[in-house]
Amino acid sequence: MSEIRKEEEKRAEAKKEARAKPVPKKEADRETVMYVGPSIRGVACTGTLYRNGLPEVLKREMERRPAVGGLVVPVSALAAAQRQLATPGSALAVLYGKVRSN
Repeated sequence: MSEIRKEEEKRAEAKKEARAKPVPKKEADRETVMYVGPSIRGVACTGTLYRNGLPEVLKREMERRPAVGGLVVPVSALAAAQRQLATPGSALAVLYGKVRSN
């Protein structure tokens, strides 16, 4: 029974982390960011770098699907983001799965 409870707590924590807010527009305008999510045809490709802001098509997609915004990370945090993507159940891994499944 305790294993089930631990699994539920782990899932709840992953959901809580998955609600991470996207990069604020002002920050995105100042710092180079990278989209680390799955490629979205006509919107963004995995690994695309953005300087001086995000394209309008990506901003619209972030409004339509907030999980996409969570996959736009500052390059200063790229190493940590890649570790999270490789860790099943982490916030970024959950967001990546959500975007890929839609």
